Amino acid sequence: MPSKGVAISITDTGTGIRREDAGKLFQPFFTTKAAKGTGLGLWISKGIIQKYEGRITFRSLGQRKGSVTSFRIFLPADAMSGAGKPGRSDIDQPASIATM
Repeated sequence: MPSKGVAISITDTGTGIRREDAGKLFQPFFTTKAAKGTGLGLWISKGIIQKYEGRITFRSLGQRKGSVTSFRIFLPADAMSGAGKPGRSDIDQPASIATM
């Protein structure tokens, strides 16, 4: 595994991810949000990250007053520069960041 690149961590507090759901988290159409979720978000995200030879991992830890869940995305430097990879010029385009 490459060690140079960019790592992004996203952490929140809430109900956490149940152990029985952890293995299904990145499968298409798996959701715990009943009527509101499609179950495609993490599946699509993982596919995009893997396209650029990156990886996404998560941890969910229970605490007394709730849980802490953290997702980590790693993209290797070679994938971001597009070095030696034809058809990767889209990586060089500026990214827009939406805030909510």
